[in-house]
Amino acid sequence: MKHINKLFQPATCLAIFRLLPSLSKFFITSMIFNEKPVVVRDFDRWVKPNGKKELVEALRSIKSLHLLKENNGIAILNPVFRKSFKNVLTGAEVGNS
Repeated sequence: MKHINKLFQPATCLAIFRLLPSLSKFFITSMIFNEKPVVVRDFDRWVKPNGKKELVEALRSIKSLHLLKENNGIAILNPVFRKSFKNVLTGAEVGNS
């Protein structure tokens, strides 16, 4: 996991985000500034009943890139990705990309 975290520089985070499916982007942007834990079951509430296939694909894509992990039913954004991507969105630490 340490090797993957080294890839999460601000510019890399932005590039990864741009390649994600729309629903994955929605989940990340919904969680990036929210410091409260998100219960994995809550993702079902964020998606219409006919969007379950897209939900599964969105979660699979962000988990496979190690952007999100589940721990005891709680969804946790990778803290290195969160910090770097938050810096990209807010313009903090611009010179680090």
